Amino acid sequence: MIPVTSDVLTELLPIIEDDKYRELVINQLTYLNDNKRKLIKKVHVFYNLYLKNHLSPNQKTRCCDFKVLEKNYKNFGKENGKTIKYFSLICNLVIFLI
Repeated sequence: MIPVTSDVLTELLPIIEDDKYRELVINQLTYLNDNKRKLIKKVHVFYNLYLKNHLSPNQKTRCCDFKVLEKNYKNFGKENGKTIKYFSLICNLVIFLI
């Protein structure tokens, strides 16, 4: 989970010159869009397991401390008065689960 200020965001697709890589990114986006509900459901299940401390030891070693991240992202960039673009926990967990 990485919070960023809006001034550093760049749309990726227009700058991809390699056709194979561009096609890969488009296919990944298509998959995520086509399976959004199913993925979000899996994310909610995973997140609830995390909150209840019911993850396997292997999952725990690969998992961020979401509570600490959620607590601290809100202050990111505020000192400069910048707008924060926060990719939600759900989106990041989807990437983790795929």
